[in-house]
Amino acid sequence: MGCGQPLGNTANASGSLTEYKVTIDYLWDKTYGFAAQYFATSGTSDALAYPSSQIDSPNSAGYILQANYLPLNKGTGPSFWPRSNVKFSLQYVIYNRFDGSTTNIDGAGRNAKDNNTLYLEAWVMF
Repeated sequence: MGCGQPLGNTANASGSLTEYKVTIDYLWDKTYGFAAQYFATSGTSDALAYPSSQIDSPNSAGYILQANYLPLNKGTGPSFWPRSNVKFSLQYVIYNRFDGSTTNIDGAGRNAKDNNTLYLEAWVMF
């Protein structure tokens, strides 16, 4: 029996969920970076586990593109904290499949691309 079924969180007694990721990172001059990732999630359909999916599916796939800037990565932190580091990132997530759907189903719901997301991040390490 699946761990969520006794709680009423799943319709299936068993199921699967698999995630794949392939990432390429590049850092130039210890300051400028770029990353690209392909991701895919697949699994057993379940109406209770995936209520936001129009076809009860966790299946999603897409790409993540990220640009990084590390202004202090050469050991040039401020005098009061010379070992500090900061990374600024701009990341864009592109979905070509989301919750099993690539396009609207029966005119209701959303396109996979409607879930595309832009992130701006500041990361501090000490």
